[in-house]
Amino acid sequence: MKINAIVLAGGDKEEVTNITGESKDEITISCKAFIDLNGKPMISYPIDALQKSKYVETIIIVAAHPMVTGDWQKQPKIISIIEAQDDIVENLKLAMEKRTNNNPILLVTTDIVELTASVIDDFIEKCKEKKAHFGYPIIRIENISKQFPEMKKTTTKFKEGTFAGGNIFFVHPELVSSNYDLIGKGFLARKSPFKLVRILGLKCTIKYSTQVLSISDLESRFSKIISKNTSGNFQYNAKAIESPWQLGIDIDSQIDLQLLQKKK
Repeated sequence: MKINAIVLAGGDKEEVTNITGESKDEITISCKAFIDLNGKPMISYPIDALQKSKYVETIIIVAAHPMVTGDWQKQPKIISIIEAQDDIVENLKLAMEKRTNNNPILLVTTDIVELTASVIDDFIEKCKEKKAHFGYPIIRIENISKQFPEMKKTTTKFKEGTFAGGNIFFVHPELVSSNYDLIGKGFLARKSPFKLVRILGLKCTIKYSTQVLSISDLESRFSKIISKNTSGNFQYNAKAIESPWQLGIDIDSQIDLQLLQKKK
């Protein structure tokens, strides 16, 4: 299976100040993708992992201006670097236009700095095994806490346990283009499990509120939503992929940055 990776490196200076502790007047970078992590910009860690993956064939990056004008495009597999807009959906549309084939897509954030090629390949293989058209990693919170006890994560409690969400998405391209509105809503609600569950409808919201929501409930409902939004009668499969702790590590605060600086 060959994969097209899309790396989303948007954001703004306010996000940078939250992570570095510097004022807007002090910072010299335009988005958090370029925050230094032990001598390297944050974005270089997931890109290195994607370049070493045996399944990733091409990499498209949606990034702030400094990356567009730099030498990044000379690196292996990178076929396009697009200047990021203010809107996540617009950025995705721009990236989708740069694809050279109709292979499945791996959406990747820039702050997933513990990502490795083996973790990427394992995730893709699990998506393939489960016949997923959309695959989303979920990570048991205890596995993250073993690595970073001080790191605070947004979690969701299912019947099977308490999980944090991951920072990569496996998706077939037709589901991206037919679900832009859903993607926009999900992005705005990404830090609130309750708001995310509300997107799935009343039944899932009640189950979540009474702590009886199961992973299969989530998969079944989300599969119906994404299938309904596409043309034709094909039933697409959305699958939650239980994944290792590396996919649950991102950098949203000063504490996160300090913990990763010590780890690297």
